[in-house]
Amino acid sequence: MNIAFVSSDTPSALQGKDDLASQRAYLMAVARELGREHKVTIYTRRHSDADKPKVRLSPGVTLEYLPAGPARDLPEDGLLPYLSDLGEQLMRRWGQDRPDVIHAHSWTGGLAAIAGASGLDVPFTQTFGGQDGQDARKVKLRRAIGRRASVVIAGCGDEESSLIRMGVPRRN
Repeated sequence: MNIAFVSSDTPSALQGKDDLASQRAYLMAVARELGREHKVTIYTRRHSDADKPKVRLSPGVTLEYLPAGPARDLPEDGLLPYLSDLGEQLMRRWGQDRPDVIHAHSWTGGLAAIAGASGLDVPFTQTFGGQDGQDARKVKLRRAIGRRASVVIAGCGDEESSLIRMGVPRRN
């Protein structure tokens, strides 16, 4: 199986936020475990000119840095103008190597994955991770992503309840 992970986490998004750092470590552990029997590619935005386009992390797991916006660290809200570029890069990449399933991590990764998967008819799963507070714009975006996803993965019962209150259907 060809599994695509999309994560737009930036190093600054992880600084001082232990929950996000542990979520990223968990995502990497899941990718490595899946990579034992499947092909896993983690797609993210290039954060630095020093980033190599492809890095093999472990057997079966590759990290691909895609050019979308400036090659520098950006805060989460600073990613929004470049998510369509990231989606176009994903669409181009997946046109050459179509995944069997796509898993997006965070609302920014979800927006890019939705754009990249347009017309592919590939199952799309979503993990939101930490909450972004009550920012109305982010709540609307997470709700829309959750409704579009085939499956939304909640890390705990409290997160599941929060997603349901937000308007993500229980069936997702």
